[in-house]
Amino acid sequence: MKVNAKFVSLADAYAKVAQRPDPNRRRQRERSSAIRSLSRWTNRRDSELPVDPKELRKVFDQVKRSGVGIRPHTLANVKSICLDMITESGFVEGLRSRGGRQAPLSPTWSAYVQRLPTRRLETYLKRYVRFLSEENIKPTAANDAVYARYTERLGHLSLQANLHRAVRDTAKAWNEARPLFPDLDLPAIEVPASKRQKTLTDIDLLPATFQSDDANFSEWASGLDIFAKNARKRQLSPRTLAKIKQDIRRAVTFLIKAGTAPESIAGFATLLTVENFTAILRGAHAEKGGLPSSYNFHMALSLMAIGRDFLKLDPAVIEVLTQLTYAIPRPLQQITVKNTKLIGRFDDAATIKKLAEAPQDLWKIVKSHKKPNRWTLAKAQAAIAIAMLPVIPVRLGNLTALTFDEHVFLRPKGVSTVTIPAHENKSGKALAFDIPPNLVDMLVEYRDVIVPKIIGCRPRYLFCRDDGERKNFATVRANIQTYLAQYLGFHMNPHAFRHLAAKITLDQDPGAHGQVQQFLGHKSIKTTENFYVGWDTKRAQQGHIRNLEKALAAAGDRLKKKNTRKEA
Repeated sequence: MKVNAKFVSLADAYAKVAQRPDPNRRRQRERSSAIRSLSRWTNRRDSELPVDPKELRKVFDQVKRSGVGIRPHTLANVKSICLDMITESGFVEGLRSRGGRQAPLSPTWSAYVQRLPTRRLETYLKRYVRFLSEENIKPTAANDAVYARYTERLGHLSLQANLHRAVRDTAKAWNEARPLFPDLDLPAIEVPASKRQKTLTDIDLLPATFQSDDANFSEWASGLDIFAKNARKRQLSPRTLAKIKQDIRRAVTFLIKAGTAPESIAGFATLLTVENFTAILRGAHAEKGGLPSSYNFHMALSLMAIGRDFLKLDPAVIEVLTQLTYAIPRPLQQITVKNTKLIGRFDDAATIKKLAEAPQDLWKIVKSHKKPNRWTLAKAQAAIAIAMLPVIPVRLGNLTALTFDEHVFLRPKGVSTVTIPAHENKSGKALAFDIPPNLVDMLVEYRDVIVPKIIGCRPRYLFCRDDGERKNFATVRANIQTYLAQYLGFHMNPHAFRHLAAKITLDQDPGAHGQVQQFLGHKSIKTTENFYVGWDTKRAQQGHIRNLEKALAAAGDRLKKKNTRKEA
């Protein structure tokens, strides 16, 4: 696991491997090309690229984050070629040759892998299990100390992207599989802490009375018991409820920072005294540097609504809380400067072309896979999402939830549709879209051919995992963003497709705000007008330029006629 004391570069590794007699010429060309590509992506000479896997991993992470338009399989190929070359050069101790057959697993660990119930667990655990087998570790001895050795080895020898997350996923998969092997007496592994900084107070640290209020609020917000006293008429969606509970934790955090002891926060009512509510809003306002914040406004609105609808506080108190809530400065309801700049990129015809070609290219890669796996599934889903969102710009929550024969109706010989019921749409309006024929072909092949090869049956969910269950919101978003960055060369949130749809419509028909409202499912035409009113200036200028050109042309014609009369 050691590298020579002096700096050793990829150029040194390439030179050493190239000196060997009768080298494989094709492999040498591939290695030379890989080094040139990495040098071009990083603007660094090959003599400046480190051979140490730990440092080289940082270089590849920078390349991936830069969004320079590199296709995922291209980056993976360059990474694999570099690691193979480093191994053969011998500069790094501990790396094993990737060319030959691997030694078989020990009987115990081979049986363990065969008994794993899902491919997901097998994928997460196979590398750790091989380490245990090679090190002759018995199941009962696979403890935290052994896992720490494995983690250290990975850190020194692997080019794995987001290594900390991979280590966490392996530990969680190990603990998940433990109950399936009671005969092996496997010890639990402590999952490494997340690198995400926790800034909100945990409800578990508060008095039991507060936790009771929290549980009662969750039950009330679900609206399952319509006959209960003070029953809520309409249940909150899981995502909305999660957002409100996060607002509650944020409010508790600000109140504690203001000097209130955690043990004195006895319940929701403690947050909603005028004095404490004011302290919470002051803390939130200071956190945002005194700038307008929708985040702060909606937190205050959630708390005020809890006091009004759940706790049934005195109307006089609610009136004061409402006044304080609406005193919070909040930005105008319009598209942000960041999103305006992002959508402006699509004024470039080359960017539009890249967006149109991305799903086609991804689909070719998907169909070329001889042994489809979960990575094939991710590529196929990214291709479908990137093809769908420009023509069916639904919110990401609705996109993630799409289910065959419930939302997505495929009729190859008729009109295929996507429908979103009113109760599943944020604005409370039902939506329906026709699916273009080329996208229908992709969806049919995905449902009937590609996915069954991976999960063993036709999928229920459009965005399913390799075990057939639905992927979560964050996973779908990250997958789409990853491939958009690879093909477009810049970061783009899937929600921005809604703004792009509005831009395309209003560019062709500047007064079509009503059409955009219906297309995007906005509850009010005012929402549509407020969001996209800034673009009217540009369109007005374009109209002015056309009128100016006409006026100049007319003036030129008049001047020409006048000169003609003088000459006559």
